[in-house]
Amino acid sequence: MGLVAPAHITVELREEPQAERVVRRFRLTTAIGPESIELRRPVQWPPSRPLFVRFRLPGTERLIECRATTAGDEEGACRTLELWDLGDEERALILAYVVNRLGLD
Repeated sequence: MGLVAPAHITVELREEPQAERVVRRFRLTTAIGPESIELRRPVQWPPSRPLFVRFRLPGTERLIECRATTAGDEEGACRTLELWDLGDEERALILAYVVNRLGLD
């Protein structure tokens, strides 16, 4: 999973924008890192179908958007989102937050 830090952030989860009817869900996180997000409550999502994630890190106004996949079971119930499609700047912001939160700076 990589380096993660505790974080209570609201994240928006949604289907691909091209879908006929976009389904949106909101979840709170328990931890975040440059590679993944841990959710407080599981989300029902087919494991192979990508979803789009939007959130702001605490203390910033920058909206981070990327795609993710779930790391769940066959039923699709999952608490871990594996992030991909993050830009270098967004990944650096998340890593800086984690390093600061863990007191590693």
